Amino acid sequence: GFYDPMTKVRGNDELLVRVYVHNNADPKYNASGAGVAKNTRVRVELPNANQLANNQSAKAFVSADNAQPQAIYDTLDMRAENGGAFGISYIPGSASVTSNEGTSPVSDTIVTSGVNFGNQKGCFEFIRLVTFKVKVASPNYTLAKTVRPDNSTNVADWKETLKTKAGDTVQWRINFKNTGSVQLKDTKIVDNLPTNVTAVPGSVKLYDTNFPSGYQYPDTAIQAGGRQINLSIGNYNPGTQGFVTFKTKVANADKLSCGLNTLKNVAFATPANGYGTITDDATVTVDGKVCVSNTPNFEIVKDVRKKGDTEWKQDVSVEYGDTVQYRILVKNTGDTDLKKVLVKDNRPTGVDYVNGTLKVNGKTSTEDLFKNGVTIPEIKKGATAEITFDAKVNKGQTAKCEVKKFRNIASAKPEGLQPKEDDANVTTKCNVTPAYECSAVETLALGGNKYRFTVRVKTEGGAKVNKYIYNFGDATPELSTDKNVTEHQYAKPGEYSVVVRVLFNVGNEQKEARCTSQVVIPVVPTTPPTTSPVTSIPSTGPAELVAGIFGTSATAYGVFAWVGSRRALKNVK
Repeated sequence: GFYDPMTKVRGNDELLVRVYVHNNADPKYNASGAGVAKNTRVRVELPNANQLANNQSAKAFVSADNAQPQAIYDTLDMRAENGGAFGISYIPGSASVTSNEGTSPVSDTIVTSGVNFGNQKGCFEFIRLVTFKVKVASPNYTLAKTVRPDNSTNVADWKETLKTKAGDTVQWRINFKNTGSVQLKDTKIVDNLPTNVTAVPGSVKLYDTNFPSGYQYPDTAIQAGGRQINLSIGNYNPGTQGFVTFKTKVANADKLSCGLNTLKNVAFATPANGYGTITDDATVTVDGKVCVSNTPNFEIVKDVRKKGDTEWKQDVSVEYGDTVQYRILVKNTGDTDLKKVLVKDNRPTGVDYVNGTLKVNGKTSTEDLFKNGVTIPEIKKGATAEITFDAKVNKGQTAKCEVKKFRNIASAKPEGLQPKEDDANVTTKCNVTPAYECSAVETLALGGNKYRFTVRVKTEGGAKVNKYIYNFGDATPELSTDKNVTEHQYAKPGEYSVVVRVLFNVGNEQKEARCTSQVVIPVVPTTPPTTSPVTSIPSTGPAELVAGIFGTSATAYGVFAWVGSRRALKNVK
């Protein structure tokens, strides 16, 4: 059938266009000649054959010397099936007219100045059907992406998927073909390489009728750090094609994900006068590093120290009345994160918790470690959680000193795993000879000539610290305090000998021990040292190489689509 509009036009189609010519005057005026259309003319106006557009129209004009109005017209509208641009052109020698007198050829002037069909009587038996053909020219193109091993020269080895090895080099091919009926201009090819695949310099080539032995692009065609091929392959006539080839190297196994890696390579083709960008892809599969199953695991470590000491131990000896510090470490030694880790501590009688000293990862906590436990929401793979608290060792109501061992057991249970335990032990000692010691002065620079000093002492047998007397070595007054930590601001750079005298109460006597430390504050130069200037690298834009390519034309084979238009020639008098 004939259609208007025609919405499924395709490249290389031949369309049969029909113009319906009818004199609708009353037949009773035929005999007198009053109803006969004089010098009936048909002219068809077609768009420029080289003008591509998404919508095209053929306009037919029918006129007669004595018609009112003298000329009328109708249009046939056409659109491409793929929504793209196309052009139409008249096929010479294709015009004909059919009437009650038979079918006869019509001059090709039907699409220029028009054709005079003479007089036409009124009534349907005298209608004329003028037909002609037009050829559809539209851009159409395909893209095919394939891959093969580096050492292969066999055309049959080009595949859409290739299994290769980590660290290997492979070849890629992009086949662009003009399957339409118009020349494709300034065709751009872009290839986006997947992660862990990089282009090999000097490997990008073009093969077509202009370069049968291949044209090698400069390395400016390789962009984005070796992750993109970006180039122009020029113009292609209908029926011609081009091949872009290049090589890439796959990353080593340690850079790949464990197990099988699928690396998809996507190519894009965009002619300047086409209907848009088309894509195709090919993939390589490669085994990465060996996968290790994610096995959760952990360990718990419990230790203790006398408050004021720096070294953590599993067993310590203290006197009644001393304060000790306990530490619980939960280490994630598995391959996955630990969730909802419940930590509890079974504190023995005689070791009394010091309120407000519980800390979880350095932050004060109000949870009940000794009853319901402390829940740590998550311990990341390889991380360690820390819980600390202070306790005082008491002998109870008895005045007698007894040597005892207090075993303190801690447990940890991550979600989905069995609990684990560890312990730390405190052993009391009696009749201890009084002893005292200033062990060290720890110095920490705080910036701006300010320092923090921490004094470490050891006592037993009833010896107690009375006070600390700090001499900062800079002629400022000595500082007397009961604190073992203090800060001091020095006025200027220099070398200072710090002396701390610690006074101890031993029975009814006062004893002294000393610790020393050295502070060195360097002089800051007034003029900073200079270095050689860094030479800037000129900024450049993205590289592009345009190769002029002119393919050979090819014979197009089309199918017939049938469309038509009709209007009556009215008001003939």
